[in-house]
Amino acid sequence: MTILKEKLSAFFNSYLFPVFIAIIVFISHTLSIEALSLVILTISVVLCAILCDDLRCIIAPVLMITFTFSYKTFLNGWLGSATFAILAICALTLIIGAVIVHMVIFKKLSALKELSHSKIIWGFLVLCVGFLLNGVFSGEYYGINITFAIILTFSFLAIYVFFYTGLKNRSDTHEYLLFILYVVSVLLVAQAIVLLLRDARLNESGSIIKETLILGWGVWNNLGGMLCMLIPVHFYYATTKKHGYIYYISALVVYLTIALTLSRSSLLFATVIFLICVVFSCTRGQNVRTNRIITLALAIIAILGFIALFDKISSLLGSYITQGFGDNGRFELYKHGIENFLSHPIFGGGFGSCIEDNFGHGIEPNRYHNTIIELLATCGLMGFGAYIFHRYQTIRLIWKRKANDCVIFLGLVILGLLLTSLLDNHFFNIYPSMYYSIILCVLEKCQKEHEPLNQGIDG
Repeated sequence: MTILKEKLSAFFNSYLFPVFIAIIVFISHTLSIEALSLVILTISVVLCAILCDDLRCIIAPVLMITFTFSYKTFLNGWLGSATFAILAICALTLIIGAVIVHMVIFKKLSALKELSHSKIIWGFLVLCVGFLLNGVFSGEYYGINITFAIILTFSFLAIYVFFYTGLKNRSDTHEYLLFILYVVSVLLVAQAIVLLLRDARLNESGSIIKETLILGWGVWNNLGGMLCMLIPVHFYYATTKKHGYIYYISALVVYLTIALTLSRSSLLFATVIFLICVVFSCTRGQNVRTNRIITLALAIIAILGFIALFDKISSLLGSYITQGFGDNGRFELYKHGIENFLSHPIFGGGFGSCIEDNFGHGIEPNRYHNTIIELLATCGLMGFGAYIFHRYQTIRLIWKRKANDCVIFLGLVILGLLLTSLLDNHFFNIYPSMYYSIILCVLEKCQKEHEPLNQGIDG
């Protein structure tokens, strides 16, 4: 029994475990057998919590479980069935019980005292207070105001506190997190390939019909936004690891996949992030010369390829040409958001006060597709001021540790989320905000102030 426990613990703490989770999620999503994925992930999390003294092994399941849910399953109504409800309740009960056992066995409850030493905890607290006070005294208070605020508080603050308490102070955890993010990006590209080959439809002119790019857990802009966030992870490896050219090419694959999602905002900011990462990879790290050669070669190939294949490219990606610089209703949303803020400047009009944005929703309310306007319109100066304080603390945290390559590229992951959220709702979606909180937690707790560059695995 002791040998089995040691082997399981070693597996859960290994770099193979995130790959295992990604494979399970990919199979479940592709074949629409989410029940299998939920059972396996639940068992994995329970065993991780009971057997391992470091909850970093739970990061992979938490970051990937969302991508289990397929469009076919949404259409057949299983997620609203009694079977799913029973499965979800049993899974949550087991996980919560296992986490409590973990906290007791490994004496993690005392770690809650360490929260007072966190450099960003007060920013998280103030931000979530701003969320919870949305729409107070607005005159029209909707039920979604408090329910969505509680969901945001969970995805930002509760996730941060949970991992801050559960993670051991290990300087290699940031490297482990980067690997998980790399695996997530490969998973999403694989799902995109299946989507494009199996489910996407073309119109009469041969262009991809954007509205057929639905994965279930999200649509075209959700996929594009997530991949935009994850581009820096590829460049981290391209900059710091042996055979970095492999990761430079994989970064290009991610970028091309974003282009095929037909999400204009994702492609716009992915281009910005890609160029920033190119500058870093060509000026620092151990592969500067190789990365400069690759960059020059790719630039020449891209120009020549675009000229030679212009007709085919413009036909396949016709949605970009058709929509051009159209705002797709965003300007009307922004105008309403500003008016909403002016009518309720202190606490905003509440999360339920946004007009219909015609993008379709799950449990989230209509939103303004811009972080700043969303905060001002729904949470007023109270929420916006809280966000500014939170942002100050996070920038200070990253800036003080900018000498480390891991910090730089994890910071760029966060920048990708913040940029795409200027034209979309990603910051106020549930799963991107969980990525955000976990990244900040790892940077806060598992990164030494003056650690030598590029420690960790070499690959």
